[in-house]
Amino acid sequence: TLLGIVTNRDLRFQKNMEQAVSEVMTKEKIITTQIGTDLKKAEDILQQHKIEKLPVVDKSNKLIGLITYRDIIKLKERPNACKDEFGRLRVAAAVGVTADVMD
Repeated sequence: TLLGIVTNRDLRFQKNMEQAVSEVMTKEKIITTQIGTDLKKAEDILQQHKIEKLPVVDKSNKLIGLITYRDIIKLKERPNACKDEFGRLRVAAAVGVTADVMD
């Protein structure tokens, strides 16, 4: 069950770094969305509530994922980025073909 969320906003003016996370995190009126929310709807929710992080929960309020405003911006800036089936960026490398490659 989602108990709270800690964001930069919660930590920005925090002076006591020994304080427990449970005392710092936002616990009430957490804005969430359900599984299946498309990115346009998520963007609307983020803008409407002036937040940058949107927890995705199931029917039991169990945390399933997190949509960030930065995710949406990156998708708009680089719509053709090469990603795997889980939405993670793929990485590739190449080496030369001459004999000195392994030196």
